[in-house]
Formats: sequence, structure tokens, C-alpha cells
Amino acid sequence: MTGPVRRHSGDALARRSVAAASFGNALEWYDFSVYAFFASYVAQNFFKHGDATSALVNTFIVFGAGFVARPLGAIVIGRYGDRVGRKAALVLSIATMGAGILSSRSRRRTRSSVSERRCCCSWPGCCRASPPAVRSAARRPS
Repeated sequence: MTGPVRRHSGDALARRSVAAASFGNALEWYDFSVYAFFASYVAQNFFKHGDATSALVNTFIVFGAGFVARPLGAIVIGRYGDRVGRKAALVLSIATMGAGILSSRSRRRTRSSVSERRCCCSWPGCCRASPPAVRSAARRPS
């Protein structure tokens, strides 16, 4: 036996839609806030190690590109979704993200990655990234 079918009134459906949109917007702002909060850590680990200021500026340029790209992507994929359908727009969006991941993955193999340039911890002489003089000085007893 099944229960009676409940239909939502217009007001209840509108409240659910506003709540879902508000949750999505809050999640997006949380994403941007966390990135902005950790910008100095991102700058240290993903950009040039010589100049901290240019690394931080590059980090905020990436932040700004994401801020601009989301509405532009929404316009382009939204129009595509209106013409072809939601499922096709979702597939296009996921395929675009996959292509970006694959392209960044292929570039990482041609250049030295962050893990090859930096040591995994702060202990001097623990890996091959530090010069031999530092490694030998780290092994000497004090």
C-alpha cells in the first residue's frame, strides 16, 4: 500500500527553491572565502619561491579569474542548456572540467612539479631538494 500523493503548493515550492538557491550561493561564497583565506599558503606552494609578492599577486589573479569565469560559464552553459537540455549542459560542464584536469596533468609531466622542487617537510637535508652542503651539515652532530 502506498500513501496519498502529496502535491506541493506554489508557496511551498517557492520556499524550497529559494532555500536551495540560498544554500548553493552560500556554498559558493564559502569556497571563495576559503581560497582567499589560504591565499598566502597557495602562493608559497604553487608559485615562484623567490618573490613572495608576485606569488601572492598571481594567487589573487587566479582567484579573480575564477570570480569572472563562473558567471560567464553560467551564461554560456545556461544558454546551451536552454537550447539542448539540462542533461546535455551538465555533461558539457563535466567534460570541460575533465579536459582541464587532463590538460593540467599532461603539463605537469613535462615540467618539474611542486613536489620535485620543494622538500615535503621543513627538515634541512631530508631529501634531494637541498644542496649537499646542507645535507652534510644536517647530519653532523652539534
